[in-house]
Amino acid sequence: MAETFSYSQLLSGYCNSDIQLEELSLSLSQSELSLHKLLLDDDMSWTLSTGSTSIGVDGSGLDFSTSPSLSLTFPTASNTKVKISSPISLNQTDSSVKFSLNGASIDVSTDFVNPKDETAAISREKAERSVLEAERKVSAREISVEKAFLNELKTLYNGKLSVYEAEQSLFSAQSSLDVLVAQGYEKTSLKYKKADMSLQSAQHKYDQAVYSYNSNLTLFCNKCGISVPEDFSVDLPDVKLANISDYPKESYSAIESASWNSYMNERNRSTSSDFSLSSNEGVSFTTSSGSNVNTKFSTTLSAGVSTVIKDVTASASLEIPINSEKKPSLRMSLTWSPSNKELNTVTELSNANAIKQEEFNKREAESKYEDDVATYNSKRDNILWEYDRNVEELKMYSEYFDEIEKWYKQGLVNRSEYQQAQNSYEDAYYAVAVSKIDKLIYNLDVKSLFVNN
Repeated sequence: MAETFSYSQLLSGYCNSDIQLEELSLSLSQSELSLHKLLLDDDMSWTLSTGSTSIGVDGSGLDFSTSPSLSLTFPTASNTKVKISSPISLNQTDSSVKFSLNGASIDVSTDFVNPKDETAAISREKAERSVLEAERKVSAREISVEKAFLNELKTLYNGKLSVYEAEQSLFSAQSSLDVLVAQGYEKTSLKYKKADMSLQSAQHKYDQAVYSYNSNLTLFCNKCGISVPEDFSVDLPDVKLANISDYPKESYSAIESASWNSYMNERNRSTSSDFSLSSNEGVSFTTSSGSNVNTKFSTTLSAGVSTVIKDVTASASLEIPINSEKKPSLRMSLTWSPSNKELNTVTELSNANAIKQEEFNKREAESKYEDDVATYNSKRDNILWEYDRNVEELKMYSEYFDEIEKWYKQGLVNRSEYQQAQNSYEDAYYAVAVSKIDKLIYNLDVKSLFVNN
């Protein structure tokens, strides 16, 4: 009696022995860490610095200076940056103490329109895509491993069929020889020799089939992590055949990949913007005091804007002193780079060709989808027909074997007839098992054509 094993138990053991699946799981973990790092880079960051600090002491007094600063960056808020700095100096002698705060400032800069913002968003989306594709590679490998498992199992069942076929040939050859012996043929006769040679040939084929089956069984059991039984069977699930038309067309792997590439390429092209706008604002302070002088305090407000429009770069800045004799000042600059025009023309032509190629890739993917739909629908019909036929034959041979078994017990049929009926039943049984495997493999093949979002 064959020992029956659980399908999921054997498959789990088989998967555990696959090194590539383990490597892909590690790659997935690495992709997730890379995404996490990128998201951390997008968070608000700050830096606190003491700056350069010096202390000088001699017989005349003490000199002390330092330049502490605090910098804040908000990448998701239009890349806003805030920097606060405050150079401080102190001079002490026997007769006086001087303190100054020269150049203390608060500066704020903001990119209202900046292609780099889009570049950062694209980087995040690509990192998320890398995680998704790493997950899909793991899923695809799981499907490949299960298919390899099923194909080895199918080889085993086909090997079992070969054993039963060889056994039937052996019984037939033995029966033919027994008939000749009953008819009185001598061993030296030509008929007897031919029948004996046929028996030896059938025995050799049977032994070869048994050896091949046992070798494959040992290898398969080792991969599944189980001990080798004398004979075995698997509790195969009888699944419903998948219908390729039930899957969303847009999740067809080639179509989804072409659509994603087109979308991401368009995002990349959009970063090559002809326009950017940024501004900076600030306030600086100067304060000085001493033992014999009044405290002096002055403030300067500043604001600036810069923009890039195609080949032209323009900037302007304004400084307004407060509590100071200095006059307000306005600075402006204008830059023109006509040499970029030809380069921009080449880029535009290259982008146009890229868009055409992307559209072609989409059409090609859709054509491949239609071909696969037709191919797999045809495969599905053939597998269903084969399965139904094998199930009917199993029912027929099962009923026939039950009858022969009763007659054999009653002595109405000989052992050879009983053995042939049993082998026919076993043939039909394993043919149904192979059909079940074909159904499982078909479903995996269809599943592998589509991505799981």
